[in-house]
Amino acid sequence: MSYQRCILFILRRTLCFTLAMLFILGGYFFVDLPLAQILYAERQPVVQKVFDVIDQLGTSEYYLVLALLTYSYGLYRLAVVSIGSGSRLRLERVVRGSLFLVLTLAVGGIIVALLKAGVARARPELLIDHGIYGLGLPFMQIAAYNSFPSSHTLAAFAAAAALAALFPRARGGR
Repeated sequence: MSYQRCILFILRRTLCFTLAMLFILGGYFFVDLPLAQILYAERQPVVQKVFDVIDQLGTSEYYLVLALLTYSYGLYRLAVVSIGSGSRLRLERVVRGSLFLVLTLAVGGIIVALLKAGVARARPELLIDHGIYGLGLPFMQIAAYNSFPSSHTLAAFAAAAALAALFPRARGGR
């Protein structure tokens, strides 16, 4: 790679990084806070109940229990019950998929916990109840400052990835 091409490559990367950071900071300061205030001011009880249900569906414990039960039952079926080779292959895929979900939730949960502690983003309740918005001190060990990244998103993504691995035909596009 020539010297000029190398310089252009570095300049492009720097420009992309700078634009991404400006976009993130602009969203944080000019979209996130006003949007949170508007949504809180305009909330309806029915909508709140719907989002409470969605919140419960994003709890990783449900996925973890279901995956562990599926894994245990699959191992039992593989060990005890005599089944045909086609059924055995499908059952082995289910066992691997449920183990994949458990491991994804476990490893992802550790990563999310570390990131939550490092980022220390204030939870929405602090904004609503006390007017506190933004970031706290990293690793301050206060639960009110652990809203980002989302554990619910991790759980939903892990479940979607495991289901996509288990049922590749259901992914679409093929």
